[in-house]
Amino acid sequence: MELQENKKYKASVKGYLKGFSYAIDGLKSAYKNEQSMTIHFFTTILIIILCIVLKATPIEWAISIVWLGLIAGMELINTALEAVIDLICPKIHPLAKIGKDTASGAVALLSCLAFLFWAILFGPRLLNLITSLF
Repeated sequence: MELQENKKYKASVKGYLKGFSYAIDGLKSAYKNEQSMTIHFFTTILIIILCIVLKATPIEWAISIVWLGLIAGMELINTALEAVIDLICPKIHPLAKIGKDTASGAVALLSCLAFLFWAILFGPRLLNLITSLF
């Protein structure tokens, strides 16, 4: 779709609000239709609880939030890519499979790296907390 030369696009509050509503619709759709978004939601709740209980420092909070955002953002990109591939290529095609699998692999890679980060960050404190209870 090409932009019409005679039509001017100006930034406006109404335009930004409309765009933001589209973004909210995308988040709702992903949460409703993608089971992995439910997992990301509960993981986010778990990490927030761990940060509170284990008294994370501000930098640990910040890095945890960045990790959570990266994973959720990559999952949203993966979801969008899968939808576009399904639209363009409704039949199974080897290149479509590579595209979908690779995007999914990016989410898995980020998730594994985040898990390692949180294991290093919270592991010793969590073990101390558990052993102090017994």
